[in-house]
Amino acid sequence: MPRRTRAYNQDDSNSGMNALRHAVALYAHEGAFFRAALRTGSHVGSLQAVADNRADVAAIDCVTFAFVCDEMPELARRVRRIGMTAASPGLPLIASDTVPAATVGALREALNEALAVHPERAKRLRLQGFSALPLADYERIVQLENEARAVGYTRLG
Repeated sequence: MPRRTRAYNQDDSNSGMNALRHAVALYAHEGAFFRAALRTGSHVGSLQAVADNRADVAAIDCVTFAFVCDEMPELARRVRRIGMTAASPGLPLIASDTVPAATVGALREALNEALAVHPERAKRLRLQGFSALPLADYERIVQLENEARAVGYTRLG
């Protein structure tokens, strides 16, 4: 049987841990799917672990993987994409709750305007715009966690 070692960036990462846990939860046996885990501290570190055969699999967010393909093509060539995890919202841009609503609105407008004024940068950063999502949309992250826990897969092991 293969060693099935997974690399992951951080325990609290949705894309690097939670989404992968959700993807394999139905296949876990007695609360485990992988024999071993390697915490790398970053998505690039996880990719490097897979490329170096220190791990068999890792979940990497699509934006990071696209940047790796552009900027580190030698690393990208040493791994292969085998599937996709369930969709969930990406990282939010946040402000303190003491920042006035008008300032938040101005920041959103400035970010979107910067993309329009510098389309070459927006394309390079793979940004198409900034959206204001309701907090309820982020419940999807907890839903993925709860679905894995419901079948007895409480941690990515």
